Amino acid sequence: MTQSSPSQLRFNWRRRLLLGGWLLGGLIIVGRSASIQVLQGARWAEEAEGQHRKALVVPAARGTIMDRSQNPLSLSTETVKVGVSPRELRDETREAVVALLASELDLSRKTIRSLSDPEAVWVEVPGTYPPQVREVLDTIPGVHLDRESTRFHPYETLAQDILGTVRVGKGQGGIEAGFDEHLRGTPGEEIQSRDTDQNPIPGRTIQVKAPSPGGDVILTLDRDFQQYGQEALANAIRDTGADGGNLIVSNPKTGEIYSLVSIRDGKPGNLSAITSPYEPGSTLKPFTVASILFNSVATLADSVDGEEGYWVAGGKPLRDVHPFGMMTLADALKYSSNIGVAKVAEGLSPGDQYQ
Repeated sequence: MTQSSPSQLRFNWRRRLLLGGWLLGGLIIVGRSASIQVLQGARWAEEAEGQHRKALVVPAARGTIMDRSQNPLSLSTETVKVGVSPRELRDETREAVVALLASELDLSRKTIRSLSDPEAVWVEVPGTYPPQVREVLDTIPGVHLDRESTRFHPYETLAQDILGTVRVGKGQGGIEAGFDEHLRGTPGEEIQSRDTDQNPIPGRTIQVKAPSPGGDVILTLDRDFQQYGQEALANAIRDTGADGGNLIVSNPKTGEIYSLVSIRDGKPGNLSAITSPYEPGSTLKPFTVASILFNSVATLADSVDGEEGYWVAGGKPLRDVHPFGMMTLADALKYSSNIGVAKVAEGLSPGDQYQ
């Protein structure tokens, strides 16, 4: 019986240790593989599937803003953005597809050259196009269409400061902002299939939830009144050399506003007709005199003393720019006498004055 040498024993020990290490490593790999494929298989399969699908928001059609006769003043129109992946175009049909795109979209030579390059990854076609292009281009592999909603004003700048604007689907100012929740509707959702390079696969988009369109808003504004008012105010500002002006046309029985125009420095004045402080002053005198006549307190022929331009009422002094003595109520109104109208108005009861 031969006895192993110390060097032989060390060699055998190292060999067993190395073999044990390989076996342990193999067991760990097998165990990990089993865990991923068996225990976590469903989760990783869902993760892989999710990488080939993308949830997209489908914007809802925004409601229309109309005048009192339901003429649209602000409405949404659908437009289409076109993008092309030249690598996805088949070689045998590339020239025909490029020619079709050039014809349908009226493309520039530069864009046509980009589309003809088979090495180009992505070409964004400039501009937006009407929805009708979908009928021609929607099923062509390599051509990708995206919907866009554009706010359109049929009468251009008419009542623009009243209507407001829309940016990134949200109302900014005016009616668009004040009624944004009602106008914007509820967006939908669609699932888009994508290839390994995350490019959309034509014809593989499924709508999961249809969008609900927004509601309409009908204003008391009258399109024709607004147009006439805008022109009349612009002419008055030009003729007088004023910096700006305001105009409001309303129904005195209901308070409905038919026309609301503000102009400053030749541009819409951010509704200064209703947002800027304004001292009515002598414009109230006709209403006071009308109440005097309606309640039979005096007639236009009755006389009143103008006190030569200075009079104290309720402990506060009243003055006239042009001093008057005795005059009729008609003259007090004609020459805008503060003292004359105030003196006669003392005959009105507090209730009649308030009314």
